[in-house]
Amino acid sequence: MLEALLTLAAALACYLALALLALSQDDHWSRAGMAPATTLARYWRYVAVITLMLAGALCVAGHGTGFGLLLWVMLIGAAIVAVALTLSWRPQWLGSIARGARSLQTR
Repeated sequence: MLEALLTLAAALACYLALALLALSQDDHWSRAGMAPATTLARYWRYVAVITLMLAGALCVAGHGTGFGLLLWVMLIGAAIVAVALTLSWRPQWLGSIARGARSLQTR
């Protein structure tokens, strides 16, 4: 049960990280229904890399080094496809992530 929860958390972290990478580009901010935030693009890229590393740590913690790293790479691939499909089909669904990123900018 713990392995499944760690895998789910890692999958969500991968999706969030790749959504942040996509939203660090002005075109994707616009498609998500927000004004571009060019001042924070580099910051959100760093946050995305840290989130991807956290996802890798969750996979290794739940499944061990061998299978955990393989699972992590596969989750990254699945998250890439999921974010690409979200951006092409319903980009406004990423609006909540964009609004959350924008609200953290004002703090």
